[in-house]
Amino acid sequence: MAASKSYEEYFKKVCDCKYSLQKVPWEHREHNLCRVAVINNGLNLQFVPDGIKDTKMCMNAIRDNISTFEYIPSRIRTQTFYDNAVKRNGLALKYVPYNCIDKELCIYALKSN
Repeated sequence: MAASKSYEEYFKKVCDCKYSLQKVPWEHREHNLCRVAVINNGLNLQFVPDGIKDTKMCMNAIRDNISTFEYIPSRIRTQTFYDNAVKRNGLALKYVPYNCIDKELCIYALKSN
């Protein structure tokens, strides 16, 4: 029976873009490994445990792929987060709740695209 891979082996494969986070066992999905995986491919955010996700990681994910917005926990979705997301990618406006949209946010969306 083959020995299981160590955290270091998974980390190296994620860093080398040879592994999606989906292939990494849950017990090895700690913050630094998940952060690198999301930087390499924003879609990896969907495989990050919610307790590990932070604002910077989520912002990196949507910068890479706007469709990752659906994987951002509600605790991170603040007005400031929405503002920054739309400044980076105007398409993020689509994911902002109506009550959080104002004239300034619409201008940011137009300018970023």
